[in-house]
Amino acid sequence: MRTLLRLLASLPVAIIGMGLASGAPSPLSLQRPLPSRFAANAPIGARTAAAPVALPNIVALLRTTAVSTDSITPALRIPLPHSLLIAPHGCASVGDRFDVLIHFHGAFTTVEPRLLESGIDGVYLVQNLGNGSGAYEDAYAGKGSLGAELEVIRNALNQRCGGPARSIARVALSGWSAGYGAIYRILARPAEAERVDAVLLADGMHVGYEPGSRRVRAAAMAPYLAFAAASVRGERLMAVTHSAIVPPGYASTTATAEFLVRELALDPTPAVSPEPRPGMRATSSNARGGLSIEGFAGGDAHAHCDHLYAIGDTLWPQLRERWAAK
Repeated sequence: MRTLLRLLASLPVAIIGMGLASGAPSPLSLQRPLPSRFAANAPIGARTAAAPVALPNIVALLRTTAVSTDSITPALRIPLPHSLLIAPHGCASVGDRFDVLIHFHGAFTTVEPRLLESGIDGVYLVQNLGNGSGAYEDAYAGKGSLGAELEVIRNALNQRCGGPARSIARVALSGWSAGYGAIYRILARPAEAERVDAVLLADGMHVGYEPGSRRVRAAAMAPYLAFAAASVRGERLMAVTHSAIVPPGYASTTATAEFLVRELALDPTPAVSPEPRPGMRATSSNARGGLSIEGFAGGDAHAHCDHLYAIGDTLWPQLRERWAAK
């Protein structure tokens, strides 16, 4: 235990990028070079390599967050570079056209059991690209990067399951913390944003500030705003949760959420999930059509990690209901 504490004490306070609170390290290494299909490009203005929070008591940080999997036996798990592809009910449940949920960031050991309990009818891809949003931004910076990833998913399932060739129907993007970088890049290209049916962001909607100020950079919010507006009209689903963390040098998830509320003139609504985890207290809620934005108290690492632990209670149920309805 002393060795572990010394090691952790030497780490940077990069809870957003580190995944310390995301569970045990995955057997799928995150240290290998990125696959060649991932293109690199210039970053957006709010790359986040570290969280603005102090490292809390390590025993508390590594508290038990396990989800019971006694009744869950995933019939098909396909390891891919930096990713884990999951068909929760095996090949027999993957139809000629199947829906896909891609979740960015969070240890496989934490995210997989929550996905299996979510009840979302589809195939899941959990992707981890390392520390900070920059890795996700770079991976999806190239035109067509979402399509390339979907093709990897489709080919992997067709190869493993055999039979008639399958194709992908609806696509949802889910991200916690630094994972927003991939989602931002995809939404910034209208043709690829059109391919996305739902966006779910757990304490991870960031952009930079206007030059020389601490105002949210409006131009950088354009991809989020366009998708949120389509969701208000009922054409898409967008669900956002945020903590009260105030980061240094770039806009907080509270500030970006408030930007959407103002621009779309959203009225307050009753909280969808007033306390999804003990101590995770809802402080604001706004919704209209297919858009929901929920704020929660807490400005430390615990509060930030809670948004991943609670994603099966806050965000994913909305996708489950949407996809079950049509």
